[in-house]
Amino acid sequence: MGVASGTLSRRKALSLLGAALVGGALTSMPGVAWAAEGGNSECVRCCKETYGPGRERGQCISAGARGECPVTCDGNGGGECSGDYEPCGDVCCEFNTRECVTIGGRPHCVCEVGKTECGGPTDRCCYSDEVCVNGECTCAPEYTLCGNQATDEFECCREGQFCCPNSPPGISNCCDTPCCNGVCCPAEFNQTCVNGQCVCEEGYATCRFTSEPYDISECCAAPNFCCGGECCIAEFGQICREFGCETPFCNTCFEQGLICQCTFGEGCRCVS
Repeated sequence: MGVASGTLSRRKALSLLGAALVGGALTSMPGVAWAAEGGNSECVRCCKETYGPGRERGQCISAGARGECPVTCDGNGGGECSGDYEPCGDVCCEFNTRECVTIGGRPHCVCEVGKTECGGPTDRCCYSDEVCVNGECTCAPEYTLCGNQATDEFECCREGQFCCPNSPPGISNCCDTPCCNGVCCPAEFNQTCVNGQCVCEEGYATCRFTSEPYDISECCAAPNFCCGGECCIAEFGQICREFGCETPFCNTCFEQGLICQCTFGEGCRCVS
């Protein structure tokens, strides 16, 4: 999902680490390495099976002693991956942009359709609005980078968009309207900028929810109404309770062990 479309910032939700073989040395990084279920002795065995005598084997065994065994092999429980990674054969596969597929009878960590390779299994793949430069994803020439390239917390704004780097989570930094004190006031959320602050357009009630360091507004159009900082949907029969909006109809679904599904234009129904 490219952020140029104005949707949720993908990099505000991602904080990815890269693990690579640098200068022939195995780099062990917390949250990326295998945690072998068989214990350190099993890690030692796997390190010896994976590497010949030398520095790489020694570093592998040292990582295992810290509980961060970087390899797995038959008989050690298959290993586990933590953080933003999932097991794929004998490697940890970054799962936000990659998937584990079977090719030739063996698992391979590959980029999802529409994304391009940029590194190894633990590195994220580049989105359609990005290119890979020196092993890192950056914005394609026709886009403008908005954010921090060094921490991989950036978005790619298309021509005509404004870079608003202080926008809160859930709001894209790439805005179709001029920034409001560094923040995007998205027109699709019925917001506009007044005196350096995002406010609801005329005809909409303001439901304000303060959560430091953000002061977020949701705009309600009649017959919907505000309740505890959120907008209750009249079409769904919602009512205002102490902790926010509640949908009484859904309670009957929950009592039957069913899921409550509410759709605009169709109302709410219970589904299995």
